[in-house]
Amino acid sequence: MAASTAEAGLEKIRTQARKLSGDYTIEGQSVARRLDKAMNIAPNAPGMFDKLGDALRCIGKALAALDDTVMDVIDDVVADAVKWLAEHAITIAALGDVLATVSAALGAVSLVLLF
Repeated sequence: MAASTAEAGLEKIRTQARKLSGDYTIEGQSVARRLDKAMNIAPNAPGMFDKLGDALRCIGKALAALDDTVMDVIDDVVADAVKWLAEHAITIAALGDVLATVSAALGAVSLVLLF
């Protein structure tokens, strides 16, 4: 029973996938026709859109450089944090031990107060 239900569900998904594939193909062909038509209409000489494309490329390069700078800063901060943790590991462990002891003592006090 469960197998037939699962098989029916699988077939439904396959049908939807085939429909989606067909829709995707039809839309792709439509876009290709529109692009072909636009290419035939567009002027051959570079103009405003070419300059716009150059400006966008420059902006992209600037953003990539900014990304590299930000990543370098983040790397430095993380490296400093790891170094600090390594240098203070014994102190951090001791603080953990103290807090564990305090927690155990408070637990014992709460048990005494409970009775």
